[in-house]
Amino acid sequence: MANMRETWSKIKRGGIVYVCGDAKHMAKDVHRTMHKIAMECEGWTGNKAEAFMEKMYAEGRYHQDVW
Repeated sequence: MANMRETWSKIKRGGIVYVCGDAKHMAKDVHRTMHKIAMECEGWTGNKAEAFMEKMYAEGRYHQDVW
């Protein structure tokens, strides 16, 4: 997570995340990592970070093409 703060800054400024690949493991790992980044960079609880992730989905800013 060497670029964590830079990545989070881009997401907070309206960045869009595209996840493509393995649904069984990789997609879950990406979601978990995004969740962790939100918690660490913002000092949020797990619930607040999850609410942010759900908002990204609803706004069309988090896409998955997984199989």
